[in-house]
Amino acid sequence: MGVLKILDGDREETHRWDPDTPQEVEAARLKVEHYRNRGFVVCQSFEGKREGGPRVRFDPRAEEIFMLRFVDGG
Repeated sequence: MGVLKILDGDREETHRWDPDTPQEVEAARLKVEHYRNRGFVVCQSFEGKREGGPRVRFDPRAEEIFMLRFVDGG
């Protein structure tokens, strides 16, 4: 079971998907793409190893995905 957490200021969304259920995978992929297109950074965890950045694409095998809004300022 994968977990997607979207952190946006003081708001947090959590979504789950089963990698063996195509409808759940597609719903999670669309959610990730929606927020990535709004400027969120994607961080994924696979067996305790993390990868992340603005160009990371959804991988249904990920155990956890965190999405954070990139803040530009000084």
